[in-house]
Amino acid sequence: HAFILAQLALFANGFLSHNQPFVLHSSRNDLLRPPPTREPRETSCLSSSQDPADVERMLDSASKLRREVEELEAKMERKEDSASEKSTISPIKTVCTSLPDSQWTLTYRFASEPPLKDDSKDDNEKPRQYYSGRVTLLFKPDGYTDLIQHEPTGGGENVVEIEKFWGWDEEISSEDGLTYMNWAANIQLPKSDPHNPNDTMRFYLQARIDTDESSKEIAFSEGTVTVKKDIEPPGGFWGVFNGGGILAQFRYVGNFVAKPTQAS
Repeated sequence: HAFILAQLALFANGFLSHNQPFVLHSSRNDLLRPPPTREPRETSCLSSSQDPADVERMLDSASKLRREVEELEAKMERKEDSASEKSTISPIKTVCTSLPDSQWTLTYRFASEPPLKDDSKDDNEKPRQYYSGRVTLLFKPDGYTDLIQHEPTGGGENVVEIEKFWGWDEEISSEDGLTYMNWAANIQLPKSDPHNPNDTMRFYLQARIDTDESSKEIAFSEGTVTVKKDIEPPGGFWGVFNGGGILAQFRYVGNFVAKPTQAS
């Protein structure tokens, strides 16, 4: 800035020595321009009475100043771009190698009722209302689950309230020999739910646990949300549960994805 002011002072002295006023405009391509006059004819600061050498010198100086201003602006733009790039650097990835005392964020989407089976037709079937959002959980070493934060999507009356998360458990499936994470939650539905208005239902969450052999990093995949529905015998469906003579089936109502946010 000091350099630019010095150049402007130099020009001012040069012009004043020839009794010519000048005005500095914001345009780079027109740094020096005479002030507006009331006369209809426009006058120029480079009159024919001036010495040609002085005119050439001033034009060269103005051209040089324009180039230096453009270089300064380009340098500032590069600094701004560099600062912008630094601010958009992605955060460090959280790696979880042990589930006890680890913290996870789940992004969910589910309904309160499962869809009808392919062979079922009901013209009076009510539409299903879906709920979505994010929830952060802490899997405690004693097997309990703490709710850290719940951020439902949307607002008003069309959101769910999570009352409680039950304990978590790792289980090896007898069907495929893989390890799965299982836990449940009591969730209160809004009064706008077409099937279970204002009801508190228990939803069951399950995800496959994938562990990297070399790094031991743990990841959840194929996260599903189910509800338990009573069925009439005979059974024979996948996920049939028989307790106290009552047959029940776990039915799919939604899914979720989970990422660790704090390792143990």
